[in-house]
Formats: sequence, C-alpha cells, structure tokens
Amino acid sequence: MRKIILIAIALMLFATNTAMGQPIAIKDMPAVIEIECGTAVTLDLSEYFNESAGPLNYDIYINQKKVPYNVEGSNLTLGPSDWIGTEEIRIVAYINESSFAVQNSNVTIYCSPTPTISGIVTYANASPAEDIAVTLYSGHGKKRVLVNSTTTDSDGAYELSTNEIGEYEIVVDAPDGFRAMPRKQNVEIADVQAQSVMDTNFELKPVKDKKPHPHG
Repeated sequence: MRKIILIAIALMLFATNTAMGQPIAIKDMPAVIEIECGTAVTLDLSEYFNESAGPLNYDIYINQKKVPYNVEGSNLTLGPSDWIGTEEIRIVAYINESSFAVQNSNVTIYCSPTPTISGIVTYANASPAEDIAVTLYSGHGKKRVLVNSTTTDSDGAYELSTNEIGEYEIVVDAPDGFRAMPRKQNVEIADVQAQSVMDTNFELKPVKDKKPHPHG
C-alpha cells in the first residue's frame, strides 16, 4: 500500500498576544505522520496552536507559494493530494499583523513509491496475449504464498505490486493448447522504497500433440 509521509520540522516561535499574554504555539508538530497516498492531509490545529489566545488566522504555503485550504472547526485539510516528489509546506498562525505571533512548520510531504513487477506476455508470433492471468507469490515451491494477481491488458502488459522485501515467484496461467516460456520467473525486491522490476516477460507457445507410439 502506497503511503504519504509528512516529516514535520517544527520551528516554534513563541510570541505572545499582547492582549491575552498567552503563547500561540503550544506544541511541536509530530516528527512523522503517515497517511495513505492520494488522501487528504488533515491536521487538528488546536493540538499545535492556542486558539484561546485569540481569533487565529492561518496562511498555508507550498514551496513558498500561498495556497487555498479548508478549515472546519480546528481541522485543516489539504488535498486530496496529488503531489509528486517532495513538497515544502509552511503553516503560519497569527492573531494580527502587529502581534507577529506566528508558528512556522516546515513539512515535507512525499509519496513513497510501491515496488512493482511488470512485463509483457506474447504469443510465439509476437502478438500480445490479452486477458492472461499472472500471479505473484512470495517464496518458492510448496511453501509459496499468494500475494497478488492480475490479467494482461490489450497490449499483453501486466503489473503487480507488493509492499514487502523478499523473493517472489511469477507464474503465468497459460490457456489450453499453450504453455508459458519460461514456466515461471523468480525476482527479488530488496528495497520497498524505490525498486521496480521491469521486463519480466513471458511467451506462450503452442503445445504440440504427442505422436502415438508406433508400438502403442
């Protein structure tokens, strides 16, 4: 499962509201927050900013560019996110311009890539083999465990994903009258953060009828 990791480096600047005498920044942002890729980023601002210090205003910046946002109650929502790579987010809370009561948080958001295993299944004449079942197992032989399965598209292409390191076995379910070459392929995922295995290809060859034994 793909995940977005928010690494927050809180730069706490405790400034007080001159009317209330209370700090605006009350708690460091968490070092790591994990949410699923493609979902909205939601933060409870009341955990980090003292709303009783006065009516707070917020400015949100992504890569130093001010962006729109949504706050319902104390919940700040950004997204659903479609960020690619790493983005810098800065959250600024203040009473008014004269009080300059602000907390800045530099937050890096990135989507950890999920390792994929992909390839193409073709017939012996190089035409794409569509709607062919391809299955991914962890381990080998009798001890293998089903991880994922899919079918090839109109181009004969398939893609399988996993979120754990280890050794895997890919098996193609050849239709009647054909056999897959090779029959299976073994691959290893060593790094779930960045690794993908491509060109794990198969060819479907027709099975020749056995000739009867002359003394049969």
